[in-house]
Amino acid sequence: AILPGAATDDRRVVGAYVRDWAFGMPGDTAVQHAPYRGGLRLAYIGPPSLGVGVGGPFGTTVQGAASVAFTDLLGDHFLGVAMQASGTVRDIGGQVLYINSARRWTWGVNLERAAYLYGYGSINQNSIDYVLAHIAVTGASFLTQYARSQSSRIELSAGYQRYSYALERTSLTGSVTGGAVPLDAPSPLGLGTASIAYVADDASMGYTSPFAGTRFRLEASPTIGSLNYQSYLADFRRYTYLRPFTLAVRGIHYGRYGHDSDSDRIGSIFLGDPTLVRGYAYDTFDASECAPDAGGSLGSSSCPQFDRLLGSRVGVLNAELRIPLLGSRGLGIIETVFPPLEIAPFIDAGVAWTGSSAPVWSLDANTADRTPVVSTGVTSRLNLFGFAVLEIYHAWPRMRPGRGGVWGFTLQPGW
Repeated sequence: AILPGAATDDRRVVGAYVRDWAFGMPGDTAVQHAPYRGGLRLAYIGPPSLGVGVGGPFGTTVQGAASVAFTDLLGDHFLGVAMQASGTVRDIGGQVLYINSARRWTWGVNLERAAYLYGYGSINQNSIDYVLAHIAVTGASFLTQYARSQSSRIELSAGYQRYSYALERTSLTGSVTGGAVPLDAPSPLGLGTASIAYVADDASMGYTSPFAGTRFRLEASPTIGSLNYQSYLADFRRYTYLRPFTLAVRGIHYGRYGHDSDSDRIGSIFLGDPTLVRGYAYDTFDASECAPDAGGSLGSSSCPQFDRLLGSRVGVLNAELRIPLLGSRGLGIIETVFPPLEIAPFIDAGVAWTGSSAPVWSLDANTADRTPVVSTGVTSRLNLFGFAVLEIYHAWPRMRPGRGGVWGFTLQPGW
C-alpha cells in the first residue's frame, strides 16, 4: 500500500512572506547608488571581408570591408563606423554615423565617402584598351525626426555631396601592359540636398513579409548646386488580412522634376528592377528582342523594348495574394518546425517617362512608345533561420513578345 504524504500548509509559508515582505531582500547598506553614465560600448562587429585581384582590366586591386557599432546601455546613443575598399587607394571609402535618440526629437550626423570603380574594354587592331572610371562621392548630412505617435513620424534632413571623377586608359599589346594614361574626366558636381517626409507604419510583420496594416511615405527633396531639381516620392502599401491569407497592394510614384531633372549626369531610374516590376531585369534582355522604330515617342531608340524602362519618373502598381504555406500556428497553413515559406501569385505594372517624353497609355507590346509594362507570376519567400529572406520568383513579362517566363531571386523581405 502507498501511504499518503504528510499534509503541508502552503498558506502558512505565503502568509509569513506577506507579513515580512523584506525577508530575504538585501539590506539598505548592500546597495550602492551611483549616477548613470551613458558611455559607448562595443555592440557588434560586422563580418569582415578581404580579397585581392591580380590582372584583368582592373589590374591589381584590393577589396574588403569592415564595420563596428557602439551604443550605450539604454540605446540612447549609437555610433557606427564602416570602411570599404574596392580597388586602389583612391577607391577606399568609409562612413561614420552618429544617432542620438535620448529625446522625442531624434537627431544624427552622417559623414561618408563612397568610392566606385567601373571599367570597359575596346578591341583595336593591335591592342586591347581598358578604360577605368573612378567615382568618389563625399558628403555630410544632418538628420532629425520627430515621433508623432508610435506609428508615425516626421523626418527632416539636409546635407551636401560632391561627386568627383577620374578616368584612365590602359593598353594591352600582346602580353605587354602599358602604363595607365589619364584621360579627360567630367567636372565635379557639388549638390546641396534637403528633404522632408511624413511616414506612417502600423503594419504587422510576418516571417517573410507584412500581413496586416498600412504603410505610407510622402517625401519631398530639393537639390541645388551644379544641378537643380526636385524629387518627390509617394509610397502607399496596404495589407488586408484574410486569415490566413493576405491581399497586399502597393502604389509608388517617384520622380525628379525641375530644370535639370533629365540631365544625363544623373542616373536614370530603372523600372525593371526586381523590387519594382519583376520579369524585366536588364540581364534578361538580348539583342534579338530589340526592334528599332523611329516613329514612337522614344525617337530613334535602337532598342525601345528596353529603353522604355528608363526614365526620370516612374509609377508602379503591385498586388500579391500571400499564402503562408509553412509556419507556426496562426501564421501558417501547415504548422511545422521547418523554415517558414510563403507562396504568392502576383501582378506588377509600371511606366517610366521623362520631362520631354510623356507616357503613352497603350498595352501594345510592339510599339516604340513609352507604354506601361505588365508582368504576372508566382513568387516564394523562405525565411533563412532569421538571417535573411530568400525570394525566388517566376514572372511572365507581358510586354516582351516571344519571351517566355523569367526566373529571378532577391535577398530581402517582401514589400
